[in-house]
Amino acid sequence: MGHPEDFSVSDFRRLVVNGIYWCLNSEAPRRYPPGWRAKTGQPWRDMDYGPYLSTAVAANANNLTYKGIVIPLTPDLAGGAVVFDTDLLRYAGGWIDGLIDFADVAYNGWHQSFPSIEGKLLWENRVGPGWAKDGSFEDARAVPFGPLPKDWVHWKGLYLHGNQVVLSYTVGARSVLETPSLESEEKGLAFARTFHLGPSTSSALVRIATIRDAEASDLHEFPRGTGVALYPPGAAPGAHGSLLAALIDAPEGTQWEIVKDELRVRFPASKQAISAKVLITPAIQDTLELDMWTQFVETSPPVVDLTKLIRGGPQRWSEKLFTTGDIDIQQQLKVETLKVNAETSTWHLEKDGYLPAVLSIENLSPVLDGVGSAAQSIAVLRPPTETTHSASADEQKHDATLIGH
Repeated sequence: MGHPEDFSVSDFRRLVVNGIYWCLNSEAPRRYPPGWRAKTGQPWRDMDYGPYLSTAVAANANNLTYKGIVIPLTPDLAGGAVVFDTDLLRYAGGWIDGLIDFADVAYNGWHQSFPSIEGKLLWENRVGPGWAKDGSFEDARAVPFGPLPKDWVHWKGLYLHGNQVVLSYTVGARSVLETPSLESEEKGLAFARTFHLGPSTSSALVRIATIRDAEASDLHEFPRGTGVALYPPGAAPGAHGSLLAALIDAPEGTQWEIVKDELRVRFPASKQAISAKVLITPAIQDTLELDMWTQFVETSPPVVDLTKLIRGGPQRWSEKLFTTGDIDIQQQLKVETLKVNAETSTWHLEKDGYLPAVLSIENLSPVLDGVGSAAQSIAVLRPPTETTHSASADEQKHDATLIGH
């Protein structure tokens, strides 16, 4: 079967899967075989970084992202990934068969280096603004790093819903939410970009993907949208090394724009928020037949309402946080434990002769059961005097012996 390390190569896994189907006289699936997450003994690789990783990263020698968010799209971290550039608000690229090589002083200790993607780059966007301003993508920055002007685009941050990453930014005055994902089934594999754009009086033009020196053409329309293709010079759409892209479930007026070897989408002005999805389907192994690809696109899941994913998601950790502290030299105060959850903060404090209490910030009155909202309460140690149980809130406000946090 080969050396065990051969199984870390997606092309080898595909060959094994195909061989099994051929022995059964069955057609091999087009689904790309996923990898698996195996321990390497290298702590910078084996660490669980969560749903995304913030780092500089190079997609290739001509495509460096200084402030990138690397987003793995499969649990094994090898089935597919993208990197989003928070300076230029572009996807620098999408790839399979790996994540990054962790070649950086923060990871494996290498100096004068930065990480590169690890695997097979399938599509990219050139270094430059991801969204146009007044129809132009010309980079007007004085230096080739740092964010674009705020009135052009503005990175706001991201939301997590489970392991799903939702990016948030503005293009001019228009708010944008989007999330990347990977859709894979028997008939194909596609990188998906799901958009939610707020109302605007002007259109917005975004870069989707490029294959350097490729040819481009429109494809036929289908019930859920329209398609375009990038392919090697002299080849046909769907040939090995090409890319088919679909714009689905978009409102009227949303359209593709092709400039040389680059695919773009223009979203129309709208009085209402609009949503749409773009599928980027690379021909990884063999020819993508247009009919089969169209069937794959038509079965794509409905566009998700991203506004529902930014209001908090399922609990990601079941463990409670417990900490222990040391003696406070100045106050001789020992923190026994601290329990924190989304709604309350319960302190367990100790000082000889003092009694703990949780008080309302508004009037310093005791909180029922000694547990209060972390935003509306404070924890104190009250001196063991007669006023401990009988002092008014006004008296407590001026009690210098109170120890509060």
